[in-house]
Amino acid sequence: QILASEMPECLKGFYYRALNHAADFEEKEVAEKILADKYVSHPNAGAAGTEGPYAEGFYALLKTSFWDAIPDLRFEPQAVLRIPFQGGEKYVIISSVTGTTKGEFLGLELEAPKSFHIMTTDIHLVKNGKIAECWHVEDWASAIEQLKDEKAEGMPALHHGQPLTPQHGLDAEGKPEEAAAEASPSKPASEAAPSKPASEAAGSKAAAEAAPSKPASE
Repeated sequence: QILASEMPECLKGFYYRALNHAADFEEKEVAEKILADKYVSHPNAGAAGTEGPYAEGFYALLKTSFWDAIPDLRFEPQAVLRIPFQGGEKYVIISSVTGTTKGEFLGLELEAPKSFHIMTTDIHLVKNGKIAECWHVEDWASAIEQLKDEKAEGMPALHHGQPLTPQHGLDAEGKPEEAAAEASPSKPASEAAPSKPASEAAGSKAAAEAAPSKPASE
């Protein structure tokens, strides 16, 4: 397990510059620094059931499927596992994803901007400093539930156990579980199990002394 800051440059570029649409991100970066020419995504979000989108089709896919629909899209890698692999390395990356959208999205018609907060899991195969393949799963079902919630305001909270960090999970309020445990107040001394009053203790002692002991013959 490694920190997100220790990911290879191609993965940093994939998340922080491409998916998150850095202000100075340029199309040429895709082929030059991030993806192999024949990059394959499983599934191919641009055309389900086909191989691709390759490096040349990735930028257009980002624009139509992500940037235009979710202008403030943010992927934040929370846990990264590095796995040695023949001819390269595989990286399993669990990310927290937030965004705000409106209009038609995931089969919904949103009249006003609504936000979602979900988790994703990606497995990247990195060869020669570039991403050759990616297998990915996004919790879009939770996004749909959040976007359909008419009472929801602002950014939704993740359900218990999410997201993950290299150290520990977070509680339902987004606080580290360890910190939450430390923050929970312990019972004051006044709430501790009460001890017997002195008069009751003295009475018990006197009764014990008064009780006749059995003769030695018994």
